[in-house]
Amino acid sequence: MSQAGGMAEQSRRPVAGADGGAGRHERRAGPAGGGHRRDDFVIGTFGFCIAWLFTDIFQLGTLSHIDASGRYVALVPAAQGIAQTAAPAIAGFLLSRQLGYSAVMLLGAAGSLCALVIYAVVYTCLRRLAPALADAV
Repeated sequence: MSQAGGMAEQSRRPVAGADGGAGRHERRAGPAGGGHRRDDFVIGTFGFCIAWLFTDIFQLGTLSHIDASGRYVALVPAAQGIAQTAAPAIAGFLLSRQLGYSAVMLLGAAGSLCALVIYAVVYTCLRRLAPALADAV
């Protein structure tokens, strides 16, 4: 049988669920065939965007109190861009190693924990050097 004949034979095979059988269900296929609903994605994306907006405002407000020249505030988009580039690459690497989405969630948790530790160190140092500035609102 030629390769073209094999392709034609494959194209005539029924598609799973085309007959109204086992392929029909309420959950939609998500990444890697997992069953994730569209609502979960929309709610998660909305929550991420809201958290991102409030974090940016808090970050930039804190930096503007610390650095009146605005030099460090200008570096925030660069730092965020590096993280937005590196995180999906690392997540893809974890998934390619068959570690699953729980490893990706742990990556996100580790990133959040690192950010909290860095902020705590900066706040502690600032509290020692300029207490009024550290607690400025």
